Amino acid sequence: MENTIYITGISRGEIYSPNHTNNDGMIFQQVAEELKAMGAKIELMDEKTFLQNGVKNQIIFSMVRNPKSVEKLMEMEENGALVINSGNAINNCYRANITRILTDNFISYPKSIIVKTNEIVWEELNVFEKYPLWIKRGDVHAIHKEDVVLVYCREEANNVLSEFNKRGIPEAVIMEHVEGDIIKFYGVRESDYFHWFNLLDTKHSKFNIEKNVNSNNHTAFNINDLKELAETSARLAGVYIYGGDVIVRKDGSLCLIDLNDWPSFAPIRDIASKQIAKLIYNQAVKFVKEGKKPFVFHNQMV
Repeated sequence: MENTIYITGISRGEIYSPNHTNNDGMIFQQVAEELKAMGAKIELMDEKTFLQNGVKNQIIFSMVRNPKSVEKLMEMEENGALVINSGNAINNCYRANITRILTDNFISYPKSIIVKTNEIVWEELNVFEKYPLWIKRGDVHAIHKEDVVLVYCREEANNVLSEFNKRGIPEAVIMEHVEGDIIKFYGVRESDYFHWFNLLDTKHSKFNIEKNVNSNNHTAFNINDLKELAETSARLAGVYIYGGDVIVRKDGSLCLIDLNDWPSFAPIRDIASKQIAKLIYNQAVKFVKEGKKPFVFHNQMV
C-alpha cells in the first residue's frame, strides 16, 4: 500500500478576519479539498482547538494570526515541524515588524516611524513633510476600523495613540500618506501565480477607508516591477502565501503599503486554492523525502 501524507490545517480565528470571515473560511476549506484530491489525508481544526490541544501531525498549513497561536507554531517549527505559512513569517508580517524589515532592506515603502503608544509623540513627527498621516496598530493586522486611522495634526495623532494604549496596543506605526491608485495583489511563491487589480474598481475593501483619500486614475505602471516588488517583499518576510497593497504614484512609480500573510484571495479563490494546495503538497513531499521526521504513515485515520 502506498504511503499517505497527513497534513493538519488550522483556520483563522474570526476576530482576525474583520469583514472577511466567510472569505477566509472558504479559501481555507477549498485548499483542504484540493489537498484531499491530491491524495493527502487532512485534519482540520480551528485556532481555539489548536491553542487548547495542540497538533500531533508535523506537517501543517495555517491561517492563524493570534500572537499566542503564532508563538506556538514557532515552537513547533523549532522542534522540526513544517508549517506554511511559518509562525516566523506570520510574526514578520505584523505591522511594526514588517515596517522594520522592508525599510531595513530599502523596499519602496512609505516614510514611517514606530512609536510607543504610552508616550507623547511631538518632535518625532517632524520627519514628515505634511499631513495627513496614517496611524496603524503595530502588532497584528487591523481587527477593527479604529486600528487604521488617518490624522491631520499632532494633537489628533497623540489622541489616537492614547486610544491605542487604552485598548492594550503597545506600539503603533505612523506612516506618511502616499497619494495614488491602490493596487491589490495576491501571490503564491514557487509558482507563476500572481494576480492584481485596482482596488477602487471593486468593492473589495475591509473598511472602505481608502476610497476617501486615494485617486483612481488608472495610472500606467510596469507590471513586472509590481510583481518583483511583491515577491521580493514576500521573500524578505518569509511568507509563501501572501497578498498586499501598492500605491501607483502619478509618475507610475510603485510604493508598497501593506503585506499580508495568507489573505482571502476572494476574487480568484478557485484558481488560487489550487496553487496554494500544490505549494503545500510539494513542500510536504519534499519534507518527507528529506527524512526529517517519520511523517508518512500507513493505514492511519485522522
